[in-house]
Amino acid sequence: MDQLKYWEHDITTIANAYKVDVGLVMGHVWVESRGQADAFRHEPNFWLRYLARVPEWKGANPRRVSSSYGLMQILYVTAKEMGYAGEPEGLFLPRENLHWGVKRIRQNLDWADGWPLVPAKDRLMAAIAAYNGGRGGNTPGTPLRNQQYALKVVAAMNHLKEIAG
Repeated sequence: MDQLKYWEHDITTIANAYKVDVGLVMGHVWVESRGQADAFRHEPNFWLRYLARVPEWKGANPRRVSSSYGLMQILYVTAKEMGYAGEPEGLFLPRENLHWGVKRIRQNLDWADGWPLVPAKDRLMAAIAAYNGGRGGNTPGTPLRNQQYALKVVAAMNHLKEIAG
């Protein structure tokens, strides 16, 4: 997990700006990219399921627009929906990537906090699960569609806190 030390300052700065737990962001970065800023994952099923028949994406290169980029493996389309205006490859820039990834975490935390009668732990797990695969099927207080992902992020977050002392 030494790879994360290189990004610790940027992660801390951006996490604090969005009022997101630094350990949570570190856990996401570890699970998503192992701290590799050039991580890339093409998601062909995302293209086929969500973008191929949408006029806005007609003529787009499926490999560029339906891929996840960088430290947080933020999906280009997700960043664009939140206001990112650059080219997909701009998400390889660590600060840019962290900005959009942490912003998404903040949005998911706020979304999950909309269920105040659900225990805080369940709301956190739903917010984490929603980062990987969206909010559908990841409603707080129900069996999560992406529960294994959420458990991995929490385990990484807890391990990082342990080794930090």
